[in-house]
Amino acid sequence: MEATLHRAGLVLSHLASISRLFVVTLYWTFVAPWRERRAGFDSRSVLRFMHETGVQSIPIVVLIAVLVGVILVLQTAYQLQRYGQVHLVAGLVAVSVTRELGPLLTAILITGRVGAAFTAELGTMKVAEEILALEVMAVHPVGFLVAPRFLALVLMLPCLTMVADVTGMLGGFVTGTTVYSISPDAYMDTTLR
Repeated sequence: MEATLHRAGLVLSHLASISRLFVVTLYWTFVAPWRERRAGFDSRSVLRFMHETGVQSIPIVVLIAVLVGVILVLQTAYQLQRYGQVHLVAGLVAVSVTRELGPLLTAILITGRVGAAFTAELGTMKVAEEILALEVMAVHPVGFLVAPRFLALVLMLPCLTMVADVTGMLGGFVTGTTVYSISPDAYMDTTLR
Protein backbone atom coordinates (compact mmCIF):
# COMPACT_ATOMS: atom_id res chain seq x y z
CA MET A 1 0.00 0.00 0.00
CA GLU A 2 2.80 2.38 0.92
CA ALA A 3 4.66 1.66 -2.35
CA THR A 4 1.51 2.40 -4.36
CA LEU A 5 1.02 5.72 -2.60
CA HIS A 6 4.67 6.58 -3.21
CA ARG A 7 4.31 5.83 -6.94
CA ALA A 8 1.11 7.87 -7.12
CA GLY A 9 2.91 10.76 -5.44
CA LEU A 10 5.75 10.52 -7.97
CA VAL A 11 3.30 10.51 -10.87
CA LEU A 12 1.47 13.56 -9.51
CA SER A 13 4.77 15.33 -8.91
CA HIS A 14 5.84 14.59 -12.49
CA LEU A 15 2.52 15.83 -13.89
CA ALA A 16 2.85 19.02 -11.83
CA SER A 17 6.36 19.60 -13.24
CA ILE A 18 5.13 19.11 -16.81
CA SER A 19 2.20 21.46 -16.20
CA ARG A 20 4.51 24.09 -14.71
CA LEU A 21 6.87 23.85 -17.70
CA PHE A 22 3.93 24.19 -20.09
CA VAL A 23 2.62 27.32 -18.34
CA VAL A 24 6.09 28.89 -18.24
CA THR A 25 6.58 28.05 -21.92
CA LEU A 26 3.27 29.69 -22.82
CA TYR A 27 4.29 32.79 -20.86
CA TRP A 28 7.71 33.10 -22.54
CA THR A 29 6.22 32.41 -25.97
CA PHE A 30 3.18 34.66 -26.00
CA VAL A 31 3.33 37.11 -23.08
CA ALA A 32 7.00 37.88 -22.41
CA PRO A 33 7.78 39.26 -25.89
CA TRP A 34 5.31 42.08 -25.17
CA ARG A 35 6.20 42.64 -21.48
CA GLU A 36 9.87 41.86 -21.01
CA ARG A 37 12.67 43.94 -22.43
CA ARG A 38 14.66 40.81 -23.13
CA ALA A 39 12.15 38.19 -24.22
CA GLY A 40 14.82 35.56 -24.58
CA PHE A 41 14.57 34.72 -28.27
CA ASP A 42 14.51 36.52 -31.57
CA SER A 43 12.79 35.91 -34.87
CA ARG A 44 15.94 34.40 -36.42
CA SER A 45 15.93 31.53 -33.94
CA VAL A 46 12.23 30.91 -34.56
CA LEU A 47 12.82 30.89 -38.32
CA ARG A 48 15.73 28.48 -37.91
CA PHE A 49 13.60 26.11 -35.85
CA MET A 50 10.73 26.47 -38.33
CA HIS A 51 13.11 25.31 -41.04
CA GLU A 52 14.35 22.41 -38.90
CA THR A 53 10.90 21.28 -37.78
CA GLY A 54 8.84 22.09 -40.84
CA VAL A 55 10.78 22.28 -44.06
CA GLN A 56 13.09 19.38 -43.24
CA SER A 57 10.11 17.24 -42.21
CA ILE A 58 8.27 17.65 -45.51
CA PRO A 59 9.82 14.63 -47.29
CA ILE A 60 8.87 12.09 -44.61
CA VAL A 61 5.41 13.62 -44.14
CA VAL A 62 4.77 13.52 -47.90
CA LEU A 63 6.01 9.93 -48.19
CA ILE A 64 3.82 8.65 -45.35
CA ALA A 65 0.75 10.62 -46.48
CA VAL A 66 1.00 9.40 -50.08
CA LEU A 67 1.35 5.82 -48.91
CA VAL A 68 -1.65 6.22 -46.59
CA GLY A 69 -3.74 7.51 -49.51
CA VAL A 70 -2.62 4.64 -51.73
CA ILE A 71 -3.32 2.02 -49.06
CA LEU A 72 -6.74 3.48 -48.28
CA VAL A 73 -7.77 3.26 -51.93
CA LEU A 74 -6.40 -0.24 -52.38
CA GLN A 75 -8.10 -1.57 -49.25
CA THR A 76 -11.48 0.14 -49.58
CA ALA A 77 -11.89 -0.16 -53.34
CA TYR A 78 -11.32 -3.90 -53.11
CA GLN A 79 -14.27 -4.18 -50.73
CA LEU A 80 -16.51 -1.67 -52.52
CA GLN A 81 -15.87 -3.30 -55.89
CA ARG A 82 -18.03 -6.26 -54.84
CA TYR A 83 -21.03 -3.94 -54.59
CA GLY A 84 -20.26 -1.81 -57.63
CA GLN A 85 -19.58 1.28 -55.53
CA VAL A 86 -15.92 1.95 -56.33
CA HIS A 87 -16.71 5.61 -57.05
CA LEU A 88 -17.30 6.15 -53.32
CA VAL A 89 -13.62 5.55 -52.60
CA ALA A 90 -12.74 9.18 -53.29
CA GLY A 91 -15.02 10.55 -50.60
CA LEU A 92 -13.87 7.95 -48.12
CA VAL A 93 -10.22 8.77 -48.72
CA ALA A 94 -10.87 12.51 -48.48
CA VAL A 95 -12.74 12.22 -45.18
CA SER A 96 -10.33 9.69 -43.67
CA VAL A 97 -7.20 11.61 -44.58
CA THR A 98 -8.38 15.12 -43.68
CA ARG A 99 -10.26 14.32 -40.48
CA GLU A 100 -8.23 11.54 -38.94
CA LEU A 101 -5.13 10.11 -40.56
CA GLY A 102 -3.45 13.25 -41.89
CA PRO A 103 -3.35 15.15 -38.59
CA LEU A 104 -2.66 12.04 -36.51
CA LEU A 105 0.21 10.69 -38.60
CA THR A 106 1.74 14.15 -38.98
CA ALA A 107 1.67 14.66 -35.22
CA ILE A 108 3.22 11.23 -34.60
CA LEU A 109 5.95 11.82 -37.18
CA ILE A 110 6.81 15.27 -35.85
CA THR A 111 6.77 14.02 -32.26
CA GLY A 112 9.16 11.24 -33.13
CA ARG A 113 11.46 13.11 -35.45
CA VAL A 114 11.58 16.59 -33.93
CA GLY A 115 10.89 15.62 -30.33
CA ALA A 116 13.84 13.25 -30.27
CA ALA A 117 16.14 15.85 -31.80
CA PHE A 118 15.07 18.56 -29.36
CA THR A 119 15.36 16.22 -26.40
CA ALA A 120 18.86 15.13 -27.39
CA GLU A 121 19.98 18.72 -27.97
CA LEU A 122 18.60 20.05 -24.68
CA GLY A 123 19.87 17.00 -22.78
CA THR A 124 23.37 17.58 -24.12
CA MET A 125 23.16 21.22 -23.08
CA LYS A 126 22.09 20.19 -19.58
CA VAL A 127 24.99 17.75 -19.24
CA ALA A 128 27.48 20.32 -20.55
CA GLU A 129 26.05 22.84 -18.05
CA GLU A 130 25.16 25.31 -20.80
CA ILE A 131 21.73 25.82 -19.23
CA LEU A 132 23.40 26.76 -15.96
CA ALA A 133 25.57 29.22 -17.89
CA LEU A 134 22.43 30.84 -19.32
CA GLU A 135 21.03 31.24 -15.81
CA VAL A 136 24.30 32.82 -14.64
CA MET A 137 24.05 35.32 -17.53
CA ALA A 138 20.47 36.16 -16.37
CA VAL A 139 18.88 34.59 -19.45
CA HIS A 140 15.78 32.55 -18.71
CA PRO A 141 16.43 29.05 -20.13
CA VAL A 142 12.79 28.38 -21.01
CA GLY A 143 12.50 31.71 -22.80
CA PHE A 144 15.75 31.21 -24.69
CA LEU A 145 15.68 27.47 -25.42
CA VAL A 146 12.11 26.17 -25.21
CA ALA A 147 9.91 29.07 -26.36
CA PRO A 148 11.35 29.44 -29.89
CA ARG A 149 11.10 25.69 -30.46
CA PHE A 150 7.53 25.66 -29.17
CA LEU A 151 6.52 28.63 -31.34
CA ALA A 152 8.12 27.02 -34.41
CA LEU A 153 6.15 23.83 -33.81
CA VAL A 154 2.90 25.74 -33.24
CA LEU A 155 3.38 27.51 -36.57
CA MET A 156 4.63 24.56 -38.64
CA LEU A 157 2.40 21.70 -37.48
CA PRO A 158 -0.78 23.03 -39.18
CA CYS A 159 1.21 23.64 -42.37
CA LEU A 160 2.59 20.11 -42.33
CA THR A 161 -0.90 18.76 -41.66
CA MET A 162 -2.22 20.53 -44.76
CA VAL A 163 0.67 19.13 -46.80
CA ALA A 164 -0.15 15.65 -45.50
CA ASP A 165 -3.85 16.06 -46.31
CA VAL A 166 -3.22 17.21 -49.87
CA THR A 167 -0.57 14.61 -50.65
CA GLY A 168 -2.62 11.82 -49.06
CA MET A 169 -5.58 12.68 -51.27
CA LEU A 170 -3.24 12.98 -54.26
CA GLY A 171 -1.87 9.48 -53.59
CA GLY A 172 -5.44 8.20 -53.42
CA PHE A 173 -6.32 10.04 -56.63
CA VAL A 174 -3.43 8.54 -58.58
CA THR A 175 -4.17 5.03 -57.32
CA GLY A 176 -7.92 5.28 -57.84
CA THR A 177 -7.65 6.61 -61.39
CA THR A 178 -4.90 4.22 -62.51
CA VAL A 179 -5.57 0.94 -60.68
CA TYR A 180 -9.37 1.06 -60.50
CA SER A 181 -9.99 3.18 -63.63
CA ILE A 182 -12.13 5.73 -61.82
CA SER A 183 -12.74 8.79 -63.98
CA PRO A 184 -10.55 11.68 -62.81
CA ASP A 185 -13.49 14.08 -63.03
CA ALA A 186 -15.71 11.78 -61.00
CA TYR A 187 -12.96 11.25 -58.45
CA MET A 188 -12.41 15.00 -58.03
CA ASP A 189 -16.16 15.66 -57.83
CA THR A 190 -16.66 13.04 -55.14
CA THR A 191 -13.62 14.30 -53.23
CA LEU A 192 -14.91 17.88 -53.24
CA ARG A 193 -18.38 16.80 -52.17
